[in-house]
Amino acid sequence: MKSISHMVLFWLGMVACFINASPIPYTGKISLNGINFDGQANFQFTIYTEDGKAVWRNGKDAQSTISVPIKQGRYSVLLGGQGMDPISPELFLNHKDLFLSVYVDLNDGKGLRHLPPDQPIHSVPHALSADLAERAKVAEEAKIANQVVDGSITRKKLSRSILADLNRTVTKSMLGRDVLAGLNRTITGDMLSRSLRQQIDAPVSASRLDPALKAYLSPLLEPKATGSVSDLDRLEGKSVTLSAPTASGQNLRYQWKKNGNSMPGATSKDFIITDLNATTDSGNYQVVISNDFGSFSKQIA
Repeated sequence: MKSISHMVLFWLGMVACFINASPIPYTGKISLNGINFDGQANFQFTIYTEDGKAVWRNGKDAQSTISVPIKQGRYSVLLGGQGMDPISPELFLNHKDLFLSVYVDLNDGKGLRHLPPDQPIHSVPHALSADLAERAKVAEEAKIANQVVDGSITRKKLSRSILADLNRTVTKSMLGRDVLAGLNRTITGDMLSRSLRQQIDAPVSASRLDPALKAYLSPLLEPKATGSVSDLDRLEGKSVTLSAPTASGQNLRYQWKKNGNSMPGATSKDFIITDLNATTDSGNYQVVISNDFGSFSKQIA
């Protein structure tokens, strides 16, 4: 059986003195059965969050690849360049922990293969670029706000009509019949618009909470493990069920991962492998349990 190994040689976020996103250099080394690989290969790069959500890919979809030459086992790419989708600076500002997964097709008929381990990715220049953009926006708003200081608007700057309105006393005789009738009526549900009624009737979720209140409630309402999991050893051809540990918390969500990659559709408390295959099914499985207030994960080998 041929084995493939992968080593990350070089990782650097280049200093950028401008707001536009700049590519990130990435270099690795591939060997096959201990021999450095030479030739053209198709790569697939994905940046994902701690909970397994993909936030950037080299192409428009999960099947897109990029052709890269490999010489004496070494290859170099510019993530976000070389025809790839660009990487937004805001990506590193909005997400604290990001990881890079690499897949490769050596054109040997075996298709894409995962090159572990997935690498934590930090790009300080990208985060700084996004931060500079945010600060520039705030500074511009502050500049406009500073032009209107306390006491800068005086009566001399107001028109006669506004001054006249300010000096008038509003009495009931000045109000029309329809306004008076409206003041004396009780507001009922039928008087509200459909969108407003839907907002009132919508269940209270974490997204509707004030950020400060959500931060206060998160330690109390986030899921916490109340049970444990055990590693499994099963015979090939048998059915095996992987079960998430019991957990406290409400509205729990589940996402199963294999070797660090989220498995589509594996979002139940139990993950069932009906016909265990040593080649395709062996590996490290992880389940991420989350709700609107937080998450935790457990790994099953």
